[in-house]
Amino acid sequence: AAFWGSIGSDEAGDRISECLRSAGVQLGHVRISSLPSAATVVLVGAGGQRSFLHAPGASLEAYTQPEPVP
Repeated sequence: AAFWGSIGSDEAGDRISECLRSAGVQLGHVRISSLPSAATVVLVGAGGQRSFLHAPGASLEAYTQPEPVP
């Protein structure tokens, strides 16, 4: 498996890349951004309704131009 995306050069980005690497995921297409790693929190209400709070961070820089997939 391979991961394509952008992560921040922060503690969260370090944890993400280490977790993926230890699971055998190839990280050759990961871009490291000066922005913080993206984060999403999902709030689930008593009736099952969901609300998403998203801070895009490094995702804003992820592959803004088309790139061929091998």
